[in-house]
Amino acid sequence: MTFLAAATDTGTAACYLPGRVVVNQPQRLLLIRRIVYLINDFLTRHDDAEPSLINWYRITKSATWKSLVDTRNGFPHADPVGRRTIFNISGNKYRLIASVNYRTERVFILKILTHAEYDKEFKS
Repeated sequence: MTFLAAATDTGTAACYLPGRVVVNQPQRLLLIRRIVYLINDFLTRHDDAEPSLINWYRITKSATWKSLVDTRNGFPHADPVGRRTIFNISGNKYRLIASVNYRTERVFILKILTHAEYDKEFKS
């Protein structure tokens, strides 16, 4: 899977690949900075999530998912919610919300929330 680390509300994304940044347009660099800031901000508040996020990234970047069934081979508790896939991080303490494009094998991280934040935002 190609790991895409940033997405806007309109669905455009900036591409981050380990060790390099692919930037086709100037605004894409801003998107990368924004998502890196958001992830770093999340880890500043929840540093215990770092090993699990690194593990999620390691599995995801080497995956060749063609369907949710393939996704669940690496993440048995991954759940589809609308057009998003919800991954449990750190034993379900946190939720990583992503858009997975199985056709192009790309993953867009949309949000990382605590379980309580997720419940408040999506189950109200």
